Amino acid sequence: MNFYPKHLFPFIQELEANYPVIREEAERQISLRFKPYAYSDVYTAGWTTLDLLYHDNRLDVRNRPRFTVSDCTDPLQLFMVLLGAPTSFESQLLQGRLGEETMRELASYRSPHDCTPSMIDRLVGGMNALVADPEFFVAHQERLVLDARAPRSREHLRKLVAQGRLVERDGRFALGAVDGDEARDALRWLHVTVLEEAVYPSFLKKGGTTEFKDVTEACEVTTSIVKKIRGLRSVWFSCLAPGSHIMAHTGNDATMLRCHLGLIVPGNAVMAVGSHRVSPNDFKDVDRVLPLVDAGNDSLPARLLREALPEDELRALRGFSSLTRTDDPDGAWKRLWAVAEALNTRIEQPGFCLPYRDTAPRHAAPVFEETFARLQAQGVLTAKGEAAPTALESEAGREELHYLNTLFFIERAFPEFLAKSPRVRREFISWEEGRCFVFDDTQYHEVWQRADRNRVILNVDVDRSTYV
Repeated sequence: MNFYPKHLFPFIQELEANYPVIREEAERQISLRFKPYAYSDVYTAGWTTLDLLYHDNRLDVRNRPRFTVSDCTDPLQLFMVLLGAPTSFESQLLQGRLGEETMRELASYRSPHDCTPSMIDRLVGGMNALVADPEFFVAHQERLVLDARAPRSREHLRKLVAQGRLVERDGRFALGAVDGDEARDALRWLHVTVLEEAVYPSFLKKGGTTEFKDVTEACEVTTSIVKKIRGLRSVWFSCLAPGSHIMAHTGNDATMLRCHLGLIVPGNAVMAVGSHRVSPNDFKDVDRVLPLVDAGNDSLPARLLREALPEDELRALRGFSSLTRTDDPDGAWKRLWAVAEALNTRIEQPGFCLPYRDTAPRHAAPVFEETFARLQAQGVLTAKGEAAPTALESEAGREELHYLNTLFFIERAFPEFLAKSPRVRREFISWEEGRCFVFDDTQYHEVWQRADRNRVILNVDVDRSTYV
């Protein structure tokens, strides 16, 4: 199901009741800060967000020794560290990881909201490069004073020495036995706490939520409402300029739901939610992929996946012993997207599943069989269970056959692997000014803005477990 009843989300009533003031605050911020940009291949120029509060849980990294965007609790302090005292140890430490081109771009910014998503990723990547550098602490230990203000760092340091992962001689530390995932992670946790407690305590806090204070202070009513929401994750204004198009994409965090409050909604602004395609969010247990790429696995699901995946992706997947416990979570995430896209290539071949219908494992497939019978009755499939030529010639017919392929994968080929609901279909919705709706952004969604003025909404993300 894409959309949820409003009564499940008590905060909606207060948002809708304060719509006029929230809209007024948004309009002021848009006029001051609207800066259209393009990001990756998903967004065309004309889209931007103005963040109030931001919690980043991409790639499920919260419990790993690395930083995310929301660990910068006050981004303005980050700018002050990098640009206010560029010759300081704290500034040069990070500058060395960012490079001259990034520093030149950064020097042109006057506010955190000048940052593109690419720049924010680079800043976080720079800090993670420090975390991952095994020599970080030992190379700079004279400057990294771990006094009473760094209790967790001192505790990590004590444990590393006791475990032999760091060696202390004549009051200096050197690397000890740091081979293996567990040892490297333990060292990285030391680096995380050292950066948080001793190097960047003014803006860095692992597990925090970024507050863009220049916006929250200017949006007093909006901020006062959203900070009271149980399970709050992120809040921002989203602005689409005329002619903008957000192509079909999916969010990466299956632990949250997304609420939209329409603020300025011209005609011809519409969103489609749901798709026959799959994404890594539709995988039950990602490590179940690995046995399927084993060349010795002769099961039909394994053969279907290996035939769809390029050889270089197969080699890369075979190099992982686990996709959840790994030194390369970004690489694992890319591999999972490659698996999803390989399945989507097959899904988008109308009638792909039909030759396999009787050879696939006989798992319970009620929606597949129900849809198969319906498509036969409608003439999309012939009495022999083949794709009708007229169905292949029409967009609606091909869409039904794509959906049948998806059901084949969910219920017949990969039932232990795919968690995607077989009954999710594509639905269209348009925003209403002063009204909210809630949806799951891990479903594919696409937005068109064909009006002649900006479309503005308030986006509120909440923890799924708090409400559903």
